Amino acid sequence: MINTSEKLDQNTQPPPRSGRGNRQQDVLDSAASLFRSNGFDGTSLRDIAGASGMLPGSIYFHFRSKEDIFLAVQKQGIQHLTEAILIAVKGITEPWARLEAACAAHMNVILNESDFAAVLVNVTPTRSMEVWEQLAGLRDEYEKNFRQLVDDLPLPPGTNRKYLRLALLGSMNWAHSWYRAGRDKPEQLAIEIVWLYRCGLQPE
Repeated sequence: MINTSEKLDQNTQPPPRSGRGNRQQDVLDSAASLFRSNGFDGTSLRDIAGASGMLPGSIYFHFRSKEDIFLAVQKQGIQHLTEAILIAVKGITEPWARLEAACAAHMNVILNESDFAAVLVNVTPTRSMEVWEQLAGLRDEYEKNFRQLVDDLPLPPGTNRKYLRLALLGSMNWAHSWYRAGRDKPEQLAIEIVWLYRCGLQPE
């Protein structure tokens, strides 16, 4: 069951924030940044409201709960990643080159460009089976972007393409734990990861 028990002080005055047209998007932008930095449990509705320049109680005009905000952030993460991948592979026909381009776009977005995408691949809530079930559906939707890319690869007979796809995504998504900006670029890391799978880690 979604937790809506968190109470907010209706009279707390938020810090000033430059106005933008879409207040709901302000909430999502702030929430994505906070979830990325502090995790789901480390972020409160009061934190999100304050970062959005809103009175705490006003957030309920846009969302029922922190869980609803989290799911909305995840959906935008899928949109950001999908758009980046579609742009990256446009005009490329060779299967391995398409996969490299898609992986480079994926890595660049989650490590550099989008708090939403980073939350999608790195942050999970610790409660609510309902949220977990919806998250599974969202992430399955995103994985469809890579299903066709892997299915198109010229691989040896008997290769388990499902496990290859999952291993590849896992390798990229775990990069947030060891990646340090200023060393290798995310795009180059993605190409190297694909190359390792392509070569099968066989000695020369």
